[in-house]
Amino acid sequence: MTVEHPTIEGFWRFCSLRQEAYWLRQRGQRHPDPAFRYHFCNVYREADKGTVWFRRESEPRLHGDRLEKLVDLIWFSVAYRLVNRLDTFEEFGGLPPREDKLHWLRFLEERMRGGHKVFTGRHLNVGFSKYRGALDHLDENMLGNGVTLGIADSVRNALYLKQVVQAVERIPGVGTFFGWQVTCDLTEAGRLDVCDSDKWVHLGPGAWNALKLIYPGARRADSVRQAVELWQTQRYHVVGSMEKCEECGGTGKIHSHNDICDSCDRRGRWILDPPPQAPGPMSLKNVEHALCEYARYVRVISTPEGKGVGLEVKKW
Repeated sequence: MTVEHPTIEGFWRFCSLRQEAYWLRQRGQRHPDPAFRYHFCNVYREADKGTVWFRRESEPRLHGDRLEKLVDLIWFSVAYRLVNRLDTFEEFGGLPPREDKLHWLRFLEERMRGGHKVFTGRHLNVGFSKYRGALDHLDENMLGNGVTLGIADSVRNALYLKQVVQAVERIPGVGTFFGWQVTCDLTEAGRLDVCDSDKWVHLGPGAWNALKLIYPGARRADSVRQAVELWQTQRYHVVGSMEKCEECGGTGKIHSHNDICDSCDRRGRWILDPPPQAPGPMSLKNVEHALCEYARYVRVISTPEGKGVGLEVKKW
């Protein structure tokens, strides 16, 4: 089926292709789509290399009661996401616990003085001074003092995802982008008791740009609603085609905004085969994650051969 880009169908087509590339790489193979000469993050955040490493390293280090584990995870997530370079942590020996903060900061300073790369090059980082300030502030304000709530207290008491982001982003040097990344880490670890994980998402600049491509004329005020609408279209057969329903065997036309079989009123199948790190269909959080990559994919396929050097897409 030919899919025009950028559309709802085009977005899910990209997600399917990227997920195929994931499974092929598990077998040591490359995806035949020429666009995948360039690097795209997994559409499931849980399957990204850095997130897999973070989960593996952080979970065994969480000890104590619920609040103590939350404190440790917030610390690890902020310390990790503001650096986001695996080699740096592996050279240190893993994630730095709070009691090793000074040792960790000295290690970073020595590495930088030696001319070694410390921070990621994949997105904007805050630099060493702001990074140190963020860890100092987090260390001093993690728990409340009896008068004001600490960061961990605010996260624990949050009823909504946006409240979690607001609690984390107030750390100097963190901001909304990293606040959302930390919130995603807490969500994936099952440490949040919020009620709107399928109703609210923070759309970063890349995701918002992709959403505007899919929904021309979209307004920022409507972005969350439209992201939810897009997420809800992931369960269908093949958009716009005539196929036999898996449930009744009848032939029904499946529309992008209507995943119901015309013949038997049954819902279609999920269109993605998720990786083991993220059992189940794509979450709203992962739709936001994939939208940024879709914007890059549209840029790649819309650029004549040989013009990819200027794209913010790295080769495998």
